[in-house]
Amino acid sequence: MIKEALGKDVVVVEDALPKELFKHLKNQIIDYRFPWHHVYNSAFVEQSEYINNGKANNIYDYSFAHIAYENFTVTSQIYDLSYAALLCALSKVNLEISRLFRIRLGMHTPSKELMINDPHVDNDHPHIAGLLYLNECDADTYFFNQRWNGKRQQYEEEDFDRELIAQIKPKENRFVFFDGTMYHSSSRQTNTSQRIVINYNFEI
Repeated sequence: MIKEALGKDVVVVEDALPKELFKHLKNQIIDYRFPWHHVYNSAFVEQSEYINNGKANNIYDYSFAHIAYENFTVTSQIYDLSYAALLCALSKVNLEISRLFRIRLGMHTPSKELMINDPHVDNDHPHIAGLLYLNECDADTYFFNQRWNGKRQQYEEEDFDRELIAQIKPKENRFVFFDGTMYHSSSRQTNTSQRIVINYNFEI
């Protein structure tokens, strides 16, 4: 879908938002009153499944999340600003959105060593995904050759193709569009107190 529109599976847009919009959005999110919710993993899989299979015992495999839009419902006051950010980024590549599935904010706290999280896809259907990085850090996003096969959103270790096709470093106001069927992984940083990203899932 994204490749047909832009010729690549992964497209990076620098300075995606006007400076004032980006500053306002970031300030709202890093405010101490902004609500974050603890989740037992970084891919936001079903929490009960994650706990029951024992993976929740890994004390470093957790993150914080905030859902701004899901199931065609606005769920947060940050929705308007975060959606405006998506529209700005899309305008940079001359695309228009036709349907929005989800806006999810994710935050990682640091670890002593760089940790790459489990590969996953965000949704169980073809779509375009987007990432807006709010700060620079050493925790890259990894994009793999493996594509979603219509069965599981989480990878299966025994048959997973770990061929890396792109590795993107978080940088302020950098936006990444990519094919939503591509397995990808976030990672946990070592050099900043937070790694904050806004994750979008949509169709054009």
